[in-house]
Amino acid sequence: YLRLAGAQKPETKKETQVSEAYKFYLRGRYHWNKRTAEDLKKAIREFKQAADLDPNYAPAFVGLADSYLLLEEYSGALSSETLPQARAFASRALEIDESLGEAHVSLGVINSQMWQYEEAEYHFTRAIELNPKYSTAYLWFCTFLRDTGRFDEALSAIERAHSLDPLSSIVRVNVGIMHLVKMDADSAVRELEKVIQLDPNYWTARSWLGLAYLRQGRAAEAFAELEKGVELSRGANRARAFLGYAKAVAGNRGEAE
Repeated sequence: YLRLAGAQKPETKKETQVSEAYKFYLRGRYHWNKRTAEDLKKAIREFKQAADLDPNYAPAFVGLADSYLLLEEYSGALSSETLPQARAFASRALEIDESLGEAHVSLGVINSQMWQYEEAEYHFTRAIELNPKYSTAYLWFCTFLRDTGRFDEALSAIERAHSLDPLSSIVRVNVGIMHLVKMDADSAVRELEKVIQLDPNYWTARSWLGLAYLRQGRAAEAFAELEKGVELSRGANRARAFLGYAKAVAGNRGEAE
């Protein structure tokens, strides 16, 4: 099988026997991991090709669900439009294979974004039971735990994700985020600078590094990184929100608004 950097082989009883479908799946994950609006659209096309070639290939539907889950953050799409599609694709994957941990992760994220926290935690926990080596499960479980105020558990989850996938930029960014959340800006800066050394154009790392610099009182460096994040992301919602927050902290209300 063709393998691409940054793509994890799906652990499922329903692996496709159609080699071309698997190749499309891997290319989809490659683009999905890059986390830009353009790459997410490419990922959706690749996953759809995989699903068309093998309509019973559950991971292809998980890929579609995961892509739609990121569209709001990275392309500005409306969650009222993307979440129902993500749920439909994740549910289809579970219809094919109820034991597919990756699909449970997708449903965990969907339920979390809809503030259905009990259902979200069930799916995250079930996913890890089914596939304890799937780093994305721990990554998104970390986000859920962080958003619900369980910071120590969140740090443990992201450290587990990092141990499983040490080359993942988004995982390492979240290690930095957790240090920042726990008021350790120095450790956050170290982690985020390492990401940028490997991938200078990774806007998410730039934006979070800007916030970490801001926490350290390095305002000029902070704004340079935050503005670079907006530039590299082509104006993604989160990058602009971070810059606006920093402007407000600096007392420039007009620019912040």
